[in-house]
Amino acid sequence: MLLEHMGFGTFIGLLPYGPKWRRQRRAFHQHFDSKVISRYHPAMSHASVEFAKDMLSSPERFAYHTRNFFTRIIIKAAYGLDISADSDDAYMVGMQDVAEGFLEATVPGRFLVDMIPALKYVPRKKIYEVKMEPFERVLKATREGCGEPCALSRIIDTLPPPEDPGRKEEEELACDLGVSAYLGGSDTSVGTMLTFILLMAMYPEVQRRAQAELDNFVSAGRLPTFEDRPNLLYVSAVLRELFRWHQLAPLGLPHATTEDDIYDGYFIPKGTIVVGNIWDIMQNGELFPNPHVFDPDRHIKNGRINQDIIDPIPPSFGYGRRICPGRHLALDSIYLVATTILAVFDIAPARDEAGNSTLEPSFGGKILMVPEPFECIITPRSGRHAELIRNLEIQ
Repeated sequence: MLLEHMGFGTFIGLLPYGPKWRRQRRAFHQHFDSKVISRYHPAMSHASVEFAKDMLSSPERFAYHTRNFFTRIIIKAAYGLDISADSDDAYMVGMQDVAEGFLEATVPGRFLVDMIPALKYVPRKKIYEVKMEPFERVLKATREGCGEPCALSRIIDTLPPPEDPGRKEEEELACDLGVSAYLGGSDTSVGTMLTFILLMAMYPEVQRRAQAELDNFVSAGRLPTFEDRPNLLYVSAVLRELFRWHQLAPLGLPHATTEDDIYDGYFIPKGTIVVGNIWDIMQNGELFPNPHVFDPDRHIKNGRINQDIIDPIPPSFGYGRRICPGRHLALDSIYLVATTILAVFDIAPARDEAGNSTLEPSFGGKILMVPEPFECIITPRSGRHAELIRNLEIQ
């Protein structure tokens, strides 16, 4: 139902291995590879300032602001469009509707369309609109020479002439790229960041150490930048432990062998469904002692990142040629928003009348295990930090 009826068949995460998958994968590498990801850093910095201001204004809406942060970055990187935090923003609403539909559709039997195939054309229309409307807008702006540089505009610059037989296929590739970037990166990044906020409320001593490191290396009067990253050893360890402590997709996406294989003495026939149990690896007590404890120090040895243990970040994005092609955009965005919130805010658990924490972490979801809604108290670290946020300029 998901692929045939709803129009998700061109999402790179669901495409079967073949020419279409290779072409879309190649496009992702061209526009979101580690060698070019810095071209999106200004958009991330812009979004981090807006995030800080939003959090100062209404910290109780931290989940909403977190989603807006990642949505702004993905839409800016893919389409060159600036979107507002307004819940009525057309692009925001459209993309989120499609993402929610995608997650709902993964539950078998969820929709009447399973029984009445004629209904399949209703959701497809929404996906078509979300794919085509921003494409047409960027195409028009590019032709008029007033468009913002973005992944889509760079693809448009290389399109064959309209009369070329391959033009339509190339346009479809461009349209699919933006939607794939959002579907693959939005909910995963939001879930990761909400887990981070949850953990900072649960482990105040970790939060204080990370803040102390930021205070030591980030000069007063500004937010952290990517230039600070090499100096932030403990923050790097915190982010590694974040990906180890909880896996949003504990079993990842199922894979299938394309040919007969032998692994560790076991014969695996062609077409076998293979599931990588990343949760079991990251919760293995032999690899990570006391695995249920959030302990960034396990990733530090002799004043450096510990190379004797598995780096949890790469496997969190998949394996082999199916590894997430948008991981560099996600990791840089997560780094910037995590350091921003640590630099200027304190995160504490909500408490009852007796002063006891009401925080009881739990996770749920459809294909992603994300934190269930929780309450925490987010406040500026001081009056000076609040003033810093107010004085930040949105470039």
